[in-house]
Amino acid sequence: MQADFNACVTWFGEDPDAAGMGPDSFFSIFLSFAQMLQAADRDNERKRIAEERRVVHTLSICIRREAETKKRMDMLASSKQQQKQQKGLEFSSLKAGDAQDIVKKIRGKRSEEKRKELADHEHMSNQNSDSFCSSSSGIDKKKTTRVPPSIPEAHGDVA
Repeated sequence: MQADFNACVTWFGEDPDAAGMGPDSFFSIFLSFAQMLQAADRDNERKRIAEERRVVHTLSICIRREAETKKRMDMLASSKQQQKQQKGLEFSSLKAGDAQDIVKKIRGKRSEEKRKELADHEHMSNQNSDSFCSSSSGIDKKKTTRVPPSIPEAHGDVA
């Protein structure tokens, strides 16, 4: 049994002839080694799990950012497409004769404004010619006063 113990101690890298290398001391060294090995194994497992979580978290952030970027790009592309369609509709409506209708409306408004202006001008001319006619009749308007027809005495005419 001693020979087996010495072979076992030698196999684990200890000197069986060293002072104090009895079964109690060898097995206490062996036990502390096994406990430290278990602790290192648990620590490595915790580190591996933490690393996996970090990688998963980083990947989820990257995936979320990619999805947001893709969503923004899709929105931008659809916005540009809508703008192109609107421009296309504007041009197609111009091609369909709407431009001529717009020009006719503008010309119609200008014609209407000119007609109103001419009518106002003619009205003013008529008023001026009426005043010219009355002033050329020899009546000085500055000297005459207008009296309402309801008061004939003030005019000087008694009925």
